[in-house]
Amino acid sequence: MMTGDFGGSSSPVIGSPPQLFPILPAWEPKYSLLWGQQAICMEHRLHEHPLFSPESLAALIEHFGGLSGREVTASIAGGPMWLNLLRVNNVDRRYGELLDSIFDEIQGHIPGYHTFGRINGILISFPAAKVSGLLEANRRQRRPITFHLDPRKPGTIVEVT
Repeated sequence: MMTGDFGGSSSPVIGSPPQLFPILPAWEPKYSLLWGQQAICMEHRLHEHPLFSPESLAALIEHFGGLSGREVTASIAGGPMWLNLLRVNNVDRRYGELLDSIFDEIQGHIPGYHTFGRINGILISFPAAKVSGLLEANRRQRRPITFHLDPRKPGTIVEVT
């Protein structure tokens, strides 16, 4: 369900990227201390973002190979099946801009934290799978940041390992 505080267009591929602030609404001071030291689990709001709507994901899939995004997502929903989309930010700049906004927010909590060579991938899997969808942001500095987008428990986990 969209909450309306994203701005921009929610239609796939068209328009500027919707904004999402804050993406990590439950950031606690202890996370800044633990960052890079151990896995951290916290809430996020990516599941509310229009770029992760079924329509936007279907449009994104079509950019990868001309397949019908709706047919692919319907097949995945029927399971057991998954699709791993790599370097999404190179295919649709809006996902790269969203990734930048995620790191901007993190940098606001951790002064001096910087990243480079940002890439992201999206794993879409069938609903009964243990991981029903995730956005992985490779920081190249240490380990990836994984945002789990589980429709059964929306926005419950951010795992920084």
